[in-house]
Amino acid sequence: MRKNKAELPPSFSTAKGRNVSSSIYGYSGSVTILSHVPKKNKVVNLISTMHHGECMVENKPEIIHDYNKTKGGVDALDEKTHNYTTSRRTRRWPMAVFYTMLDIAGVNAFVLYHGKEDTDDVTRREFLIEL
Repeated sequence: MRKNKAELPPSFSTAKGRNVSSSIYGYSGSVTILSHVPKKNKVVNLISTMHHGECMVENKPEIIHDYNKTKGGVDALDEKTHNYTTSRRTRRWPMAVFYTMLDIAGVNAFVLYHGKEDTDDVTRREFLIEL
């Protein structure tokens, strides 16, 4: 979450007067907001609907630990969608969203195909051409 959001309290966006490894939690219904100071003069803000308490894992808040554990999946998906993409230049944002949806659907279809079939000899490129 960016620090310049109007909904974020000012105490969440500054590291001034806060110790390293300190955390501030905010709760609103089922949403938890975390402001963590990992090092001097740096603030990390995260928002979560999955975490509802102040739990620490390996000297870090559980929200940060879970984020770091799962962030590689997004990077891998981005890499796979950019290797073989359907995207074209367009000035219309609905078309850009449509191209992104097609790319993600192609990656998901390939993952499901490999989960069902025992054929490892089909490359993703060949699969997408056949698809």
